[in-house]
Amino acid sequence: MEKLCSIKGSKLYFNGEELLKIESIEKIEVKALPVRQAIKSQLLNSMATFMSGSLINGNEQCIVGLNIIQKDKKEIWIPFHEGSVTRFNLDYHQYVKNARELKDKILKYIIKTQE
Repeated sequence: MEKLCSIKGSKLYFNGEELLKIESIEKIEVKALPVRQAIKSQLLNSMATFMSGSLINGNEQCIVGLNIIQKDKKEIWIPFHEGSVTRFNLDYHQYVKNARELKDKILKYIIKTQE
């Protein structure tokens, strides 16, 4: 299930609850954090990747989200889905697109309020 983030007024909401005031944001970035897997799973996946001659890992699990750093240096992580997603599949691309769209909305709001 996709997590819902929204902007209302000067505040950012996450799943309907107020998360922070947009003015407190110093830096915002979209990240795809790798998920640790069991060693056996990693070894089998590495062997399959090597034997296929592929240059990229076709089963790399990650979590897509926004990393927000506030002016007081407090970091907030907003995941865009539950569990993990396989990097470069269609779900991954949709989550990255959604995270980038929210980042752009937040940045546009910040620019608009500074004018």
